[in-house]
Amino acid sequence: MPAPLTPSLPPRQQPQPDSIAQRPAIVAVMPDKEDKGGRKNFRQWLLVVGGLVGLLLAGGGGAQSQVMVGVRGGINIANQSFDPPFFTGVRHGLLIGGHIQAPLDSTLSVVFQPQYVQKGVVIEGAAGALVTAEFNYLEFPLMLSARYRVRPLMVFAVAGINPGVLMSAASVKRYADSTVTIEAGAQTNTLDIAIDVGVGVGYQVTNQTTITGDIRYCFGLTDITVERGSSSTNSSRDLRIIAGALFRLGK
Repeated sequence: MPAPLTPSLPPRQQPQPDSIAQRPAIVAVMPDKEDKGGRKNFRQWLLVVGGLVGLLLAGGGGAQSQVMVGVRGGINIANQSFDPPFFTGVRHGLLIGGHIQAPLDSTLSVVFQPQYVQKGVVIEGAAGALVTAEFNYLEFPLMLSARYRVRPLMVFAVAGINPGVLMSAASVKRYADSTVTIEAGAQTNTLDIAIDVGVGVGYQVTNQTTITGDIRYCFGLTDITVERGSSSTNSSRDLRIIAGALFRLGK
């Protein structure tokens, strides 16, 4: 009697790598390449702005010498706009920086204000966690200022471009009994380009010194988060309340 046939089994295949599992590794590598390109473009832009500011200072250093320098500080009420939208809360951050202002005529001036600013957003996470996205930037706003003066008072408006370079990014999850901080620099764009508009008032204390206060809205144009294959976007939306002291160069 012939032996029963044993069904042949297909050769055992080696497990193939999961393409979905590999995706996070690809995402983690690609932002570094973008960051290098973004930093190079930012350095080029900063050289151009530095040259422009130098020319303005040289041009304003004549007989009338109306160039003003100063310090500024205040609070940044930071938020973000998401698409598709959902509810978010604000992060209250600090802003501190400098001020260089060179006149074009009796009304208009060019203003350069390098500054450090804390940005971000607060959202409600899973399991009752409160998640704060904490972004810290160096910004270099270059703006046009229009002023109307009735001594010792002055009112002014500003508008211009505000590029910022990321210093650090973190996602902070706060639970009832603990806090977890996750570094998020690799998932965040290096550059955040925004449009600034604002109004303010000044008071001339002496012929050389003016104190100012202004309120400014910062409208972000950049998608902050680096995420491949995602249709959602988020951009910064900041309201800033700032006070400063300005000092006139020369006499």
